[in-house]
Amino acid sequence: MKRTTISLMLLLIILLDCRFLGIGSDSLEDLKSKYANSESKFAPIGDINIHYRDEGQGPVIILLHGVCSSLHTWDAWAELLKSRYRVIRIDLPGHGLTGPPEDLEKLNLEEGVEVLNRFLEYLKVDSFYLVGNSMGGYISWNYVLKYPNKVQKLVLIDAAGVCTTYASYDRLRK
Repeated sequence: MKRTTISLMLLLIILLDCRFLGIGSDSLEDLKSKYANSESKFAPIGDINIHYRDEGQGPVIILLHGVCSSLHTWDAWAELLKSRYRVIRIDLPGHGLTGPPEDLEKLNLEEGVEVLNRFLEYLKVDSFYLVGNSMGGYISWNYVLKYPNKVQKLVLIDAAGVCTTYASYDRLRK
């Protein structure tokens, strides 16, 4: 068989049966019963129930993970930081134990900025350090552009989309 035919067959198999990726294998409630623990908290933000961890005391650090990940991306960071900081990490909508919104059209990066803002208002957090990786970096960068007075420092780790929005940096300096 030609290489392209084999590639197309593999792609078809993957698209038809994605259980090995965890897609569709367990319901969100089953996943919560398996993986939520005493440190798990849930915040009702609109039609989404945000899963988060809030640990430690001191200045607040918000940690946002990348695509196909969860708040567990930050386990080692949280362990190191929580002795000096209040570390808050969330499962972004559609990831980890946070389900998707009812309207899947709202599962986009721009809405991610607004969900983050509503979540922080829910926790009454109005000044913090913000760290984002990959997709979380994109949301973090755009959050700072929209709410620059709330973020004390921004840390981006392999952030998605920063090059395309870099021109917006001038807005931050003003």
